[in-house]
Amino acid sequence: MNMAQLYLNELQWQVEAVFLDKDGTLIDFMHTWGYWAEQALRQYAIQLAEQGYEAAANMPARIGMLAHGADVDRNGPLAMGTVAQLETILTFSSYELGMPWFEAIKVSRSCLAYADKAVELERRVRLLPGAGRFLEETARLRIPMFIVTADETDTAVKQMQWLGMAHYFTDIIGTDQVVRGKPYPDMLELAAGRHQVDLTRAVMIGDTSSDMSMAHSAGLAVRLGKLSPGGSVITHATSCFEDYGQLTITA
Repeated sequence: MNMAQLYLNELQWQVEAVFLDKDGTLIDFMHTWGYWAEQALRQYAIQLAEQGYEAAANMPARIGMLAHGADVDRNGPLAMGTVAQLETILTFSSYELGMPWFEAIKVSRSCLAYADKAVELERRVRLLPGAGRFLEETARLRIPMFIVTADETDTAVKQMQWLGMAHYFTDIIGTDQVVRGKPYPDMLELAAGRHQVDLTRAVMIGDTSSDMSMAHSAGLAVRLGKLSPGGSVITHATSCFEDYGQLTITA
């Protein structure tokens, strides 16, 4: 495989593959998933009221929303979890109110499907500043790039297609393709096996400690944390950056 020099400020590494998280790393998390969560919780409150229940006032906090939906806890379920795990939180919250479990499941799935449709209708996704430039530069060097995401594969592929970026990636791997998602190394190991990647010569770029823990477990020596404004500390990261302007990749 081709090798490239990756620079973060004064730091430098040789890499032959780039692995990226999607949400909060490539795309604006709150623009997509903050909106998704607001739609899901609004519909959840409506459906509960129709059945004579009142949604708990702390439902946003239960899924990891902060400051009345203005931000997200990067260590919480919305940022780190899967859609299935969020469904379980909603389902159990309904069960706590006295709703039978089978009814609670139907409500949760209906609300999340409503939120999915709301995002799809608007194609509500946008790249973080500088992310497009970094992808273009890496692709120009013929360095393979992979998305490894807690999202479902179909959704991740669709969002990259909306942005016109899907062709940059050798593979897009969602949590549905493995038995164990993040923070376990399964998605990275799956990509390495499929595409003959030496993970010790690859870089992982992500915005949560879950991303970095996955990469650490898989043996990646270079693990770069994408910090959000006012975000929490990213553990297991080799180094962190705030803006893609700090990253450069050359032959």
